[in-house]
Amino acid sequence: MIQKNIYLLTTVVILITITFMRSPVFSVSVSITPSLSPSPTPTKEQTPIDSTIKSLKEKIENKVEEINKRTKKMIKGRVVSTKGNAVQITSPEGKKYTVTIDDTITTFYKVSVTGLDNAEQSDAEEGAYVLVQGPEIEDQVTANSLYIQPQYLVLSGQITTTDKDTFTISLVTQSRDTYTLDIEKGTKQLIMNSKDLSLSKSGFSKFRIGDRVHFVAEKSTDESSKNYSAIRTVIIPQEYFSEELSPTKSE
Repeated sequence: MIQKNIYLLTTVVILITITFMRSPVFSVSVSITPSLSPSPTPTKEQTPIDSTIKSLKEKIENKVEEINKRTKKMIKGRVVSTKGNAVQITSPEGKKYTVTIDDTITTFYKVSVTGLDNAEQSDAEEGAYVLVQGPEIEDQVTANSLYIQPQYLVLSGQITTTDKDTFTISLVTQSRDTYTLDIEKGTKQLIMNSKDLSLSKSGFSKFRIGDRVHFVAEKSTDESSKNYSAIRTVIIPQEYFSEELSPTKSE
């Protein structure tokens, strides 16, 4: 049973590692649940995966810092308001900036797990986290480039409802928080075989009430929203736990 759980935890860590290491992001924000182990009750085996995820997050942040040192200075912050060609942002340190958008110069990009995608000024909506490159005079910045940086959520939960019309699933975590995931065309979906623990491609029809799902999702700019765009999902079928808890036959 111990080897079985270690294999499962290793698989989830690999999934999360692939998600973030493929993304050429400039900044990363990752929310980590206290436990990613799909065990019915907390066990000592939850500690290693917590440490691994935290270590991964630190490595990513260190790499981000290294990249920023090699590039031109960037202003980072969250959009608090937009009006015409002016975007107001507040940095993590609380400093406020006015970013001026020049229609002939400013280019917009959105950072994704596959690289940089072209974006529009309208994508820099209120609540979005952005990075701005351009001349700065005190608190005034003229944007040459503006990068919209999604923030990610890494969690696991048990499926409570599925909706095939909207392609959404609702989950509840061990801490009783509820989330709704939008399963989109680009969502990478996997399912674990409860017999040999192998992973294979999956689809929306494989989501069943009661199954546990490990997922990486993009946070909404609306902090009060519980709806997230799923980027990666791994289904852990109920049968896995049933077999794990069933009594072992004595020889």
